[in-house]
Formats: sequence, C-alpha cells, structure tokens
Amino acid sequence: MAAPANPAVISIYAKLFGVEFAQAWGPALTAPFTEETAKLTGVLICVLLGRQHVRSAYDGMILACSSVSGSRCSRTSRTC
Repeated sequence: MAAPANPAVISIYAKLFGVEFAQAWGPALTAPFTEETAKLTGVLICVLLGRQHVRSAYDGMILACSSVSGSRCSRTSRTC
C-alpha cells in the first residue's frame, strides 16, 4: 500500500524544494509517513470489520503486531 505513495510524495518534494533535495531527502522523509499510515490502515480495517471480536487493548496489540509483521513480510518476502 505504501509503495505507490512513496514516488508520488517524492515528486511533490521535487516540485516544491527541487530535484536535488528530493533525491537526497525524499525517501527518508516519505517512508515513515506512508508506511506507518499503511500499517495503521491494516489495523483499522481489522478493528472495523471484526468489531465484536476486539474486546480489549491486548486484542488491538495483537492486531497491530500482525499488521506490522505482514508489512515486513511483504517488503522482504525472503526473510519470512
């Protein structure tokens, strides 16, 4: 989910601050926002679709861990 967003945001940086800035700082500034938003979206979808099954903060923590590990596995499928 975050992969298509990264180049789009970097191109916005290039238009606003210049190509050199976007090439040097674009990935470092873009990745945390897009990837963390994608992980949060995964947790929110699970919570909204399975609302009757999420009863405590512990259940939410398990969903968040699942979302993060799924993101990790999709990024580097050789390590999972």
